[in-house]
Amino acid sequence: MAALGDAGEAPPHVVIAYDILGGTFAVNGGGLPCDMGEVAYFAPDTLTWQGLGQGHSDFVNWALTGNLPAFYASLRWPGWESEAESLPLTCGLAVFPPLFSEEALADLAATSRAEVPWDEVVGTQAEMAAQLREVPDGSQFRVSVEPSEKRRWRRR
Repeated sequence: MAALGDAGEAPPHVVIAYDILGGTFAVNGGGLPCDMGEVAYFAPDTLTWQGLGQGHSDFVNWALTGNLPAFYASLRWPGWESEAESLPLTCGLAVFPPLFSEEALADLAATSRAEVPWDEVVGTQAEMAAQLREVPDGSQFRVSVEPSEKRRWRRR
């Protein structure tokens, strides 16, 4: 992958925003499944990139004035506002069972959520997507999580 300063090569995408659940917004530079220059969203509940059908300027306008409640409706639970407000800007929420699981989708309020550093939230989403890329849709599998001995999650 090329760095932003490498001559002759555009980066596959440029990240422009994250959400607290590890969702990522990026402008496509040729490496995402949407039109060049289009903003895409990496969804933590599907572990896939989805084109949003708009460029950066329209995305900023949408983020400030659009219908965010409808966009995030399937990823909110009672009390999510207070959990989000109390997070430091350096952290997001790790969710277990993972957001892409049947259990989480059936009852998001019953999931366990913990405040963790951004690199862990986003890194976990990317690692899960990479590991599950070749698993056929509808397959059953087991997810095991082992907390780091160096860090204790702050339960929500």
